[in-house]
Amino acid sequence: MGIVSIDNLNNIESRNESINYDRNRDSLESTGVEFHHESYLFPEGSNDFIKFYAGSPNNSFCNWTQVVSNSGVYYSDKFVGKEGHISGLMIEDVEAEDVRYVVEFGYGIAHTIISRHRFMSGATKKLSAIQQIRVRSSDIPANSTLYYRMKCENDSSWCEASFRYHYHD
Repeated sequence: MGIVSIDNLNNIESRNESINYDRNRDSLESTGVEFHHESYLFPEGSNDFIKFYAGSPNNSFCNWTQVVSNSGVYYSDKFVGKEGHISGLMIEDVEAEDVRYVVEFGYGIAHTIISRHRFMSGATKKLSAIQQIRVRSSDIPANSTLYYRMKCENDSSWCEASFRYHYHD
């Protein structure tokens, strides 16, 4: 490979800064931590769920709405002082069968999109309502409010879901 000089190292460092390279997040070590971590569930109770509502008319997004469980716990409360991201989305029940849904997640007042998903429901020719979706969302910054919006082929349909998520230490 040749001799590495201080000038070459400075050039490498300069190039890394220009592409926003972060040694704490963009290294093999951080990748290992990403794949080996403790996951958490939201909501935590076995009788709790998140209910997402689609907009009206059909195939229209609802307004951005804060993510909250049926027991009144806000998902944003899980990110007070902590950064993390959604690792999985479990679709547990749907109102309308044999239709397609699209859901988006965003944080903050600007509703910065962190993830989008499309899924199908149904008992006849498509997948059953219960589906585990692997998620690789963008990070949710500490102290951020998480929102969703959803649309469906049917007018004002809903789905029940839960998240798997983890923190970045």
